[in-house]
Amino acid sequence: MLVLVAHPQMEQSRANRTLMTAAGRAAAASQGRIEVRDLYALYPDYLIDVAAEQALLARARLVVCSTRCTGTTCRR
Repeated sequence: MLVLVAHPQMEQSRANRTLMTAAGRAAAASQGRIEVRDLYALYPDYLIDVAAEQALLARARLVVCSTRCTGTTCRR
């Protein structure tokens, strides 16, 4: 399982920070079956290693994406 986390202000997000912390704990106990990647932490300059990220996506059996949700991006 690949967990992609993308939030520009993770320290200010209660929901995403909680999800990422839980995913990190699960990854630590998963014996390598779960990988958590914080894209903003990995690429603070926005120079994403596309080939590396595509390889991880291709290898994953399940992908979970956690992104910032605002009033304009999430509707009830």
